[in-house]
Amino acid sequence: MLYHVDDREQATAELHRVTAPGGRCVVVTNGADVSSAAFDDVQVIRPQAGPTASITDASIAADYVATTTDNYADETSRPWSDVVDEVRTAVHHEIDTIGSFALTGDTGAFICR
Repeated sequence: MLYHVDDREQATAELHRVTAPGGRCVVVTNGADVSSAAFDDVQVIRPQAGPTASITDASIAADYVATTTDNYADETSRPWSDVVDEVRTAVHHEIDTIGSFALTGDTGAFICR
């Protein structure tokens, strides 16, 4: 899960280092891209349609965000509980406006040579 790595450039350089000459490194991850500076050729394969789910209870999204405290709280100066409350409010507004909140994924396989 490269999105959990602090220094993606260093991580991809290490992946490149341990990939045999002429070999391939396949990375499956969430997110729009993988740093490709270390590899000469990166092919991205994405599903035709990303997975989606709809929720009608804002606490589901807020409770999930609350579980990510250790990963992301240090990236903001705001108390994490304020971030969770803001997510709950925004998702609740979306549910009130259109009846549900869509959860989508951004997955892909990156074949690096």
